[in-house]
This record gives sequence, C-alpha cells and structure tokens, in this order.
Amino acid sequence: MARKYDAPALRKGIEVIETIAASAKPVGITELAEAVKSNPHMITRILHTLVNMGWVIEEDGRKYSLGLRGFHHTSKPVGRLDLRKAGWGPLHKLWQETGECVHISRLDGDEYILIEALETTAHLARVTPAPGLRGVLYSNAPGKMLLAHAPRSLQKRVLKGRLTKQGPKTITDPALLARELEKIRRQGFSMDNEEDVEGVVCVAAPVRDHTGTVVGAVCTTALRMYYTVGSLSREMGPKVIRCAEEISKILGSMNGDGDA
Repeated sequence: MARKYDAPALRKGIEVIETIAASAKPVGITELAEAVKSNPHMITRILHTLVNMGWVIEEDGRKYSLGLRGFHHTSKPVGRLDLRKAGWGPLHKLWQETGECVHISRLDGDEYILIEALETTAHLARVTPAPGLRGVLYSNAPGKMLLAHAPRSLQKRVLKGRLTKQGPKTITDPALLARELEKIRRQGFSMDNEEDVEGVVCVAAPVRDHTGTVVGAVCTTALRMYYTVGSLSREMGPKVIRCAEEISKILGSMNGDGDA
C-alpha cells in the first residue's frame, strides 16, 4: 500500500521507465497506460518530460524506447561499489542464519584471496579463515568457482600447470579438473570435499556484477565432523546461493551471463 507521502506522478514515472526498460521493443502510450494502470493523458505528460530529459526516445508511430541517459547516471554508483562493501550485509545475514564460517573471495592473479570472513559460532570446533588468506584455484570451493568462470587463458594455464596435492582428495588430473569446472558452470555452485584441507568441506556460489561477469564467490566452510559434503550441499547450498544472488543484485546484476 502506498504511503500518504508518496508522489503519485513520480511513482508512475518510475513505473513507465521500468516498463519501457523491460520491453524488447518500443512501447506505445496505450500499452504503457494499461501496464501501469493509468490514463493515457497522464502517460503522455510523463513521456513528454522523459523525452525532453533524454531518459526516453520517441520513435516513429509514437512508440517509446529507453535512452542511455539513465544508464549514464545509474552506472556511476554501481562502478563505485566494491565487492566487500556490497557483500557486507548479505554475508552477515548468512552468518547469523547459519552460525557457520562464511566468506567472500575474488581472483587475484592466479590465486584467490579472501576479502571478508566470519568465523564459526555454531560449534566448539571452529573454522577461522582470515581476510587476506590466499590459495590455489583448483582445490577448494571458492577457487574452483572463480576458476570455472575465469578467462580461458587462466583456465588453460592452471590446467597445464602442476596440480599438487593440497588435501587428501585434491583433483590432480587435468582432464578430471576440466570436467569438474564444466559441472560447476552447469550446476551453479561448487563443492570442496576435503580437497584443500583434511576434515573440511565447503560449498560456494558465484557473485556477478552489473555486466553479468563473475567477480567473486560466497562460501560456507564447515568441519567434516558436523557435515558430509552431501548434507552441507543440501542444508547450506541454497542459503549460500541466495546470499550470492543478493550481493549480485546490489552490484547491479540482472543474472546475465558474462563469462569469457
């Protein structure tokens, strides 16, 4: 329900912009009036203002499409918003909901780096990775997630490099690792089943920016004494994915696919 201090004309103007933006083709006045539940006279006045200010373009036959002025303005705060700042709220929400260790990572050269981490509170035995921690890309959930969506040149470099054992179940066969990366891209999350550290399991999901490019990974890390890789996937996977999606929305993602 609209609050009494809402500005009806402004609200309708925003609805008009959103309707035009969502349409794959130019939209007419009658169609807009029906979509935003308003009369054609008001829609005409709103469009006149939006056209004059460059937010909307009038085409032949009194059809309207979105101009680039809106993108010019709205892209500025998105470009200034970094991953750590965008992830602060959703990550803390995930941490409070689960009590498990949660963290955000991003690529840094041929490694991943943790930029924010919150330690376990749900158990006496804790996992406590610290911000600034670095690691290889092929033996853990966040690293594999980032590698799966990294430029092809980086993927080839890692696959052709030396895949040394990090944990008891590290994938050291390039062909198997390539299939694992393809599986991650297909299913939308990654798992670490004691591949990096014995007794530790993880699940990670991708964070995308406003271009649809994967720029980070949200991960929950837990001890094998409390979770199997299967139970972690079932119980924590959907929550981690939801957290990553919330951060992606803050960064302006529309769930597009911007992979290299």
